[in-house]
Amino acid sequence: DTLQRHCDMHSLDIKRTYVWICCLCVNQHRVVEMKRKGDFVTFEDLAKTFRSRVTGIGHILAMMAPWFAPTYLERLWCVYEMYMAHLHDCQITIGMPSSERENFVDGFVVKDSSEEGLVTKFFETLSAINVKNAKASVDADRSNILQLIQDGPGYEAFNVIVNQLIRNWAVNLVNDEVKVRTATLEKD
Repeated sequence: DTLQRHCDMHSLDIKRTYVWICCLCVNQHRVVEMKRKGDFVTFEDLAKTFRSRVTGIGHILAMMAPWFAPTYLERLWCVYEMYMAHLHDCQITIGMPSSERENFVDGFVVKDSSEEGLVTKFFETLSAINVKNAKASVDADRSNILQLIQDGPGYEAFNVIVNQLIRNWAVNLVNDEVKVRTATLEKD
């Protein structure tokens, strides 16, 4: 329902909305299959294709789930995709399934001290963003991407950029939800 919500929020026709799905735009499974057959795709070729697809599409919709430890932030190609989109001034939209969104927003509504842990968990997630801890299914890809990051902005600057993108999204999500809940209260 993340894509449906995105289309609804931006008045987009879901039948005419095209999205980046990494495994379809840069099919890494096909690369693995080619290696089994003895064909070889260099990391440079894969990275070039990846970069051209991200920048060519110009907009990524990153899905954050579960809200307290998004898998997206644990995958190296994913955080690199977000960084590449940022670097090349692509639009970055972050979404999450409705149930995750509700849990995320409800975590900011502390009813008593026993619920304090939900908000704390979110801030722990933000502070734990560290590209060096991200995983890739191919060890060589992980090494190569980390080298690109180290040679480029450096690990710390990279982490700060990704963290800032996530913080901006979180603030916007909470603001949007306040508007929605205020409008609902006004109707009642």
